[in-house]
Amino acid sequence: MPREIIDPLSQPYHIYPIALLDFFWVVSIYVISAACLVILIDGHILPQFSIDETRKRSSFRLAGEILGQLALQGFIAVFLAVALQRLPSPVHGMYGYDPHASLGLLLRNPAIVYIILFSQSKSLQGKMQVFMSRFDKNAIVTIPEKR
Repeated sequence: MPREIIDPLSQPYHIYPIALLDFFWVVSIYVISAACLVILIDGHILPQFSIDETRKRSSFRLAGEILGQLALQGFIAVFLAVALQRLPSPVHGMYGYDPHASLGLLLRNPAIVYIILFSQSKSLQGKMQVFMSRFDKNAIVTIPEKR
């Protein structure tokens, strides 16, 4: 039997502080997972980022690499969001809070982990800066080369 969908903003007021605690729990897991995955992706799966090598690539190849990396991170984000929905919440049942209701599912949005993955991936940011600098004369590539 499917659950009744309730608007997340129509919850009783005493639920929101508990939802904030649940959000801190969710974001903590997302940040730790995303940091580990970015280290794995940038450090071991993808070749070391070099700004000089990236500048030599054609725009089509660079766009393909960017889209591939965005797709990989999107898949990881959806997988983490689904996995997190299976984990028990430490505040489940507290004052009637249900992490599987609409408010809890809103907090476990894959977009949150996607943004965290994107912000921590220096190779993806570097590729995007090089790519965008080809079309925007005001764009400056500011990623320092690792020595």
